Amino acid sequence: MNVIRMASVPYDDADNITPKAGPVQMMVDRRIYHEMTMREWCVSHGQPFLDVVPEGPPVSKVVARPGFDQPAKFKFLQPPKYYGRVAHVHVLPPCGIACTEDGRLLARGFTDRNDMTDRNLVRFLVGIPFAGQFEIAIEKPPPSVVQECVYLGGLGNFGHFLLEKVLRLSLLARVQHLQALPIAVHDDMPSRVYEFLTLTAVPRERMIMISGTQATRFDLVRFLSSPIFRDSKTSDASFWPYALTILRDIAIRPMRTGPRPRRRLFVGRDAARWQRFVNNDEVKVIVAKSQVARRISRQ
Repeated sequence: MNVIRMASVPYDDADNITPKAGPVQMMVDRRIYHEMTMREWCVSHGQPFLDVVPEGPPVSKVVARPGFDQPAKFKFLQPPKYYGRVAHVHVLPPCGIACTEDGRLLARGFTDRNDMTDRNLVRFLVGIPFAGQFEIAIEKPPPSVVQECVYLGGLGNFGHFLLEKVLRLSLLARVQHLQALPIAVHDDMPSRVYEFLTLTAVPRERMIMISGTQATRFDLVRFLSSPIFRDSKTSDASFWPYALTILRDIAIRPMRTGPRPRRRLFVGRDAARWQRFVNNDEVKVIVAKSQVARRISRQ
């Protein structure tokens, strides 16, 4: 039997939640949540759950590395890509972990690290998690969204936002009845991020702005699984390359019908100190064969 404890208490910095300047106190709900998968929750509550892309076999790739004795070996898992609908739920930024009304915590498959739930909850976590149980403190009353929508959220780093958030929108292209729903995004990102989203067929009028620092309560919300994640404990990685293809086709569609062809640029990382392409030579060959007007080396 699951034990759920709730209390409405004031908190300050001593509670190890998001630090506040000065002696400001707020009212919060503190509650113990038990981890559960999205599939299990949706099935047990009669909510829609769909495997949009079925599970595929592992993919292995060996890439030569100039200057190294041994090539790099990559292994990618292909778990199913899915969405689920959850009712009466608090969603916690920045990663979109869901805390349900019946005391369940839905995190697996919705962040880039399945093994770092406690880190992704640092703003709201009280104490140390144990055996899949997390004590969470949520400020009350939280802002709420009544209209059914799709949660996307946001991240401060554009590269992470692109890979861990925007790529999820590729699932919308596969599920027609989701394409008309508004998209909930964080309100604390640079304006260029929202401009970029318009390239992926998400116009401004379709966006619902929610807090990027405070939990938001949703009456009914759809969650899209992440097409990319990694597990530092097992070195497993997951990636769905087709997600890039879908969003790229959506983004360049207007360019194909314009009055004149657009120039295509490739920004390389030849001179970057960190996070350079392991298969840089292979990338250069592909770029040289494509119709790229100019290749820029990032300095």
